[in-house]
Amino acid sequence: MSFLDNIISKNNSGDDFVKYKDIVLNLDVCLLMLKNGEIEYINPAGEALISRINGCSKEDYDCEICEKQINLLLEQGIGALSNSMRQRYSYITAINGQRTVFYIKIEIYKLQMDETRLMVRFEDYTDQYLAEEYMKSVNKTNSMISKISSRFLGNYDKDKAVNEALRDVGMLTGADRVYVFELLKENTIIDNTYEWCNKEIDSLMEKRKQLNFEDYTWWIKEINAHEKVWIMRDCKDYDCSLNDINILNLYNITSLFVFPIKSQNEIVGFIGADNISQSCEMNNEINKILTLVARLVGNSIDSFKDKEAIIESEKRFRQLFHNINSAIFIHKLEDNKVNPYFLMVNEHACNILGYSQSEFSSLTLHDLIEGNIYEDIINEINDNSHKKNMTFEVNLKTKDNALILGEMTVTNTLLNNEEIVLIAVKDISNRRIYEKKLEDRNKELKDALVQLKEIQNQMIHQEKMAGIGQLAAGIAHEINNPLGYVMSNFDTLKKYIEIYDSAIEKFLKCSCNDKNLIKDNGADSNEGASNSTLIRRLNLIKEDMPDLIHDSKHGLDRIHKIITGLRLFSRSDESDTIEDYDLNEGIESTLLVANNEIKYYANVIKKLGKISSIKVIPVEINQVLLNLIVNAVHAIKEKSPDTQGDIIITTFEEEDFVCCSIEDTGIGIKEEIVSEIFNPFFTTKPVGQGTGLGLSISYEIIKNKHKGDLIVESTPNKGSKFTIKLPK
Repeated sequence: MSFLDNIISKNNSGDDFVKYKDIVLNLDVCLLMLKNGEIEYINPAGEALISRINGCSKEDYDCEICEKQINLLLEQGIGALSNSMRQRYSYITAINGQRTVFYIKIEIYKLQMDETRLMVRFEDYTDQYLAEEYMKSVNKTNSMISKISSRFLGNYDKDKAVNEALRDVGMLTGADRVYVFELLKENTIIDNTYEWCNKEIDSLMEKRKQLNFEDYTWWIKEINAHEKVWIMRDCKDYDCSLNDINILNLYNITSLFVFPIKSQNEIVGFIGADNISQSCEMNNEINKILTLVARLVGNSIDSFKDKEAIIESEKRFRQLFHNINSAIFIHKLEDNKVNPYFLMVNEHACNILGYSQSEFSSLTLHDLIEGNIYEDIINEINDNSHKKNMTFEVNLKTKDNALILGEMTVTNTLLNNEEIVLIAVKDISNRRIYEKKLEDRNKELKDALVQLKEIQNQMIHQEKMAGIGQLAAGIAHEINNPLGYVMSNFDTLKKYIEIYDSAIEKFLKCSCNDKNLIKDNGADSNEGASNSTLIRRLNLIKEDMPDLIHDSKHGLDRIHKIITGLRLFSRSDESDTIEDYDLNEGIESTLLVANNEIKYYANVIKKLGKISSIKVIPVEINQVLLNLIVNAVHAIKEKSPDTQGDIIITTFEEEDFVCCSIEDTGIGIKEEIVSEIFNPFFTTKPVGQGTGLGLSISYEIIKNKHKGDLIVESTPNKGSKFTIKLPK
């Protein structure tokens, strides 16, 4: 039996109702007939809807249950009827255990043919209702978006705009608490900076200030990964740490949404919405609103930072402008011409000129510049407005008519995107005094430098002569030896000449026959015997003469070399002349001069290589060589006066240098004083021996005057090695 037949069989007026059955049976509209408040008839379409509401198929419905569902529906639709038709929207929930909500549209009509009966028309309005509600929600969301966005336009109050936006989010989403956290102090601190709470919810903002960023790294990580986080308290969808769960439990949070706040694509905080009374699920509207507010807050932070930067920049500019130690005047540049009135004047200008800021407003640069140069300066500025910097020297008049000598620098630049002329005037009155003093001082220093150079040259020459003086006896001995045998040879030569003179005189007095007789028969008479002896003596002189002359020449050559060497060491004229110099020849010359000092104490081993000629002051390099060689002799003598040591002299080239090493087997230098040996007046010799300037002057000559190097290596009781390096 169908539900319709069941109703007819129960109704005593079934005969009256039958005539309507055929009319309504095939209608798609859900119809229900009531008589005296009792269900009299329901058509198949209505029967199908009731079955669907009940949660069962048409074949499986239970008549009694369906009747109860109809009565429940009617209770929501029937009341005191003042009109012939009533329309109402309502909803019911299926009673099969499913939480399916239906929205039903009900229309009730009184039948004119029979006022005891009501015709009920009802239909499933769920889809349309949900669509309408969705559009209401969308419109509400869009209206809210527009409202929130408008708060962040123009010259808005950031705090007010953010707080009102959080309130709107809370009201729209039903959240109990909406808040903003910002990352501070280079992302080491996280701070709750804004909060809105429902009336019944306590604020947590003061408890969530200056929090440790490390406690919130999971949140930042999740926001980075997902762009937003939605969490229910059970945290099944997220790998929350125990600490994060404790945070939810601590504040009784049942659900929350978190969206990142970004500034220049970097996370600078997040906006969150908490639910405490009941959980809230994410939907498109919540997503749109929170995304928008997060973006607006991020933009606001950017804007605020920009404003802070501008304010700070302006503050620094004004501090610099007013504290700079120059008078600064700023003029407008109009049509490439300087406006004579001041746009801005700094405090330093007020201080040095005696005018107040208000007094400067009625002054021009013409009032401040003494003399007739104002027009020339302005014309040059106007004619050369493209130039970056121009400098003038001016006298500025103070309020009490005193004059200040100033250096005026004019610069064309931009201020707030407007062309300006910036004039900086620095008081150079004291500078001129200092410049004059400095000029006088420089002259004194130059004179002193000339004197010092003269003294230095004298000291070098004196040290050189002192060295030669120490060698004087030896040099005299070196000269006396060849001079002695030259003089002896000259005595012999004198005797030979006397014999030659006697023989020639005798020969000239003889006749031709006597000459033949001397030649042929000189042995037969006494006179002949005398002649024979003379001839023998002449023959001996003839044989001895070449050796005599050769030895004399050798002695004279040696004397010449010694004297030449002395001249190279001792001359003071042209001592700064740079010439081509052969280091090997310089060594040979030095050894010749020092030979008498060397030969009793050292064997000289020469390892002179093939080296390039160099540009030096020869007399100074020879002085260095002599000093080092004599020092080597003294070191050997001090170690062992009775035993000869070795002096090894080596020349070679090394990269861009010509080098000479002088190595001895003497006493060496103690390690603790090696670094001091080039200091002036430092000496290890007994009092009265040496000046203490030899090595100091040698170092000065090589290192400073010739841009070379003088290097020492020494081992106590084994010897020392000095290496001279001179640039090619």
